[in-house]
Amino acid sequence: MAKLNAAGSGLIYSAFLGGISQQWAYALAIDSAGRAYVGGQTDGQNCQTYNIPPVIVTATCFPTTSGALISGQEPIDASNPGFIAVFDPTGSNLLYSSLFSAKNPGCTWANMSTETATCSNTTTSVNGVAVDANGNFYIAGTTSDGLLPTTAGVIQPTTGPLGGPGVPNYTIQSGSRGFVAKFNPVTAPGGATLAYATYLGGKTATGVDVVTGLATDAEGYAYVSGSTSSADFPVTKGAYQTAFAGSAAAFVAKLNPTGTAIEWATYLGGISANTSQVHSVGSVQLDAAGNVYINGTAQYGFPVVNPVYGNKNQQPAFVSELDPTGSQLLFSTLIDAGGGNGMGPGSLAVDPKGDIYVAMSDQCAGALVTPGSFQQANKVVATGC
Repeated sequence: MAKLNAAGSGLIYSAFLGGISQQWAYALAIDSAGRAYVGGQTDGQNCQTYNIPPVIVTATCFPTTSGALISGQEPIDASNPGFIAVFDPTGSNLLYSSLFSAKNPGCTWANMSTETATCSNTTTSVNGVAVDANGNFYIAGTTSDGLLPTTAGVIQPTTGPLGGPGVPNYTIQSGSRGFVAKFNPVTAPGGATLAYATYLGGKTATGVDVVTGLATDAEGYAYVSGSTSSADFPVTKGAYQTAFAGSAAAFVAKLNPTGTAIEWATYLGGISANTSQVHSVGSVQLDAAGNVYINGTAQYGFPVVNPVYGNKNQQPAFVSELDPTGSQLLFSTLIDAGGGNGMGPGSLAVDPKGDIYVAMSDQCAGALVTPGSFQQANKVVATGC
């Protein structure tokens, strides 16, 4: 985690965060006091002695605080749990840090050769982090763990089906579901409590849901974006697109401040089985009027409204804007420079004037560039362009 000065000419602080195994930071948010909220995934379970014949390793656990929802010392089900950590404004103290996974008292990971029937080897990834004006912070992501610490009365306290032949019953059969969690503000070192946690996705054994984007508004509503192959994703009546077609679609959902109801949720993709495939979704953002923006990569018949660019290859990027009720597509365009390798989804931001900024990857030479821009040519062109 690093903080640079306003001029970008020097580091204010820079710190590592992790244990003996690998860690990946995927999401970052900053509050008005300068606290940094970092989310991601860690490769490592807890502070046990690992017996992986013929080697015995004593692991250094991921650093968690005294008030953690799940500490680094607790037996958990995941081989790759998610995490959320909060740094103070100086970067010198962790105000809160916790793993996010399922507890499993029977899974100590002390002997990996004999515990495969008990430990599900699940993964959880925190892909989005947000903080609201009151200091509540939110995480969202994707998990293969069927027993996350959800709370009572939420939208989806359970998911399923779980397990299967030769698969421990903590594992989601379909492969993955989305989740959203809200924490109350950090009030003291180690002090933050879980306000709600819910799954978000379909319920069948075949649908896969991937949450990649998260935003909040001034009233504490959470906006979640991602991609899904679930025909039973919980879209709402009156939303822009309620029918699923093809193999995968984008989705956007608005959750109420308590996580007990979906205000609205919509698919976003083609309407024909032959012309609908969303490959990936980047982020979700709001503007001052409450309009909702997402970006990603799609294929063929993705819906467009007043498009800026057309479709020249099989995997163009897209940018779309929904109205505050999720019932109208106000603007949607493909961004495509041609070539056969497609474009990566990257990320998106909206400034106070409503201008849209998109960062993405392109492997081909025909990238859309404007006169006078910093770099006019792609210096590395992939095979197949």
